[in-house]
Formats: sequence, C-alpha cells, structure tokens
Amino acid sequence: MLGAGFILPVFGSATRCGGYPVFYIVRSEDGIDIYAYPEDQDAINAWFDDPALIGMGSVTLYPYRKIGPIDGIFEFYRRESLLSSPDDYRWQLFDLELTQSELNFVHQELISFAKNDSWLARFQPGAPARIEFLPAATLFSLTKVGTYLGFPALIIWLMKITQLHPKDALANRRRDAGLCPHCAYDCTDLPSSICPECGEAYL
Repeated sequence: MLGAGFILPVFGSATRCGGYPVFYIVRSEDGIDIYAYPEDQDAINAWFDDPALIGMGSVTLYPYRKIGPIDGIFEFYRRESLLSSPDDYRWQLFDLELTQSELNFVHQELISFAKNDSWLARFQPGAPARIEFLPAATLFSLTKVGTYLGFPALIIWLMKITQLHPKDALANRRRDAGLCPHCAYDCTDLPSSICPECGEAYL
C-alpha cells in the first residue's frame, strides 16, 4: 500500500489529453491513503476485499470556471480556480467522513499533484480564485440584451410616427387649412391666436 505522499508525484507529470484526474481516498486502520485512478486501479480494487477498509470515496479534480454574473445572458467576467479551498472539488461515491485535518491533508496532496501536472498547473492550483474581466463578452452581452429589449420600443416608436392618432391627424389637417383645430372655425388672418368661436388656441 502506497501513501499519498509517494504516489501522487509519480503521476504528476502526465499530460492529459481529455477528462479530469480522479482520486480514491481510502480510510483504513492505518489512516488515510490516496490513489490515482486509473493508474492505481489494481490497488483500489484490492481494497474492496480488505477487512481493514473502513471507508472509501472518490474525488474528481477539475478547474472551476464560472461566467458571470448571469451565464448565457450577462457575461462580464470569468472566475477560475483550482483547489482554492477544500470545497472547490466535487466528491463522488462519497461514503467517507473526513475530519478537518484529514481534509486539509487530502487538499494539500491534491494541490501537490496539480502543480506537477502540465495542464492543471496553468490554473495555479491552491491560489485564490482569479477573476478576469471579459471586454469582448461584455460588449456582446450588452449589444445582445440591448437589441432584445430595444425591439419593442422600436416597434412602438415606428407605429407612433407612421400611424398618427385619428384625432391628431384631423387637428393637423384643420390647422394646415387655416381652421381652428378644435371647432373648424376659419381663423385665417385673425389678429389673435385665440379662436373667437371656441376660445381655444388655434396655433
């Protein structure tokens, strides 16, 4: 049985073409051990029949990426992290209760692996999460949302300028003919701007 401190560096220099590394965390009477999958498949399988086995869980190690603030709608920034905290990775087949010190141990061993992995090392494993502003995505998001929200306003505006209210259209025709727009009284050449018939302003 190999401990985590010996087994992780052995596989830490691998170049990964696809998928994410998976590790099995084994609790036995001797403590906690970590095995890389599928490299240690035989050792992992052997534990299932070992009476010293107390519990086992697996964890998938992958970079965390989030586009925000609303993915697919408003995309202004990208948050990336890898093992920034013990909560950054996902447990699978979890039937193992770890104390805080054990969890910290596993966390540090996984950071050690990631730092020696040519692909994972790019995400600065163990460092605080990085937030990167995305100028092009921001411009596209604003344009996209502005276009969607602007269409109703544009349609209403076009309807307003191409299809005047009948009452307004009648008033404009009367005014153009020199008549009072309110009562149709002939106000041509009157000295006042007030219609003598209805008392309303006709200009």
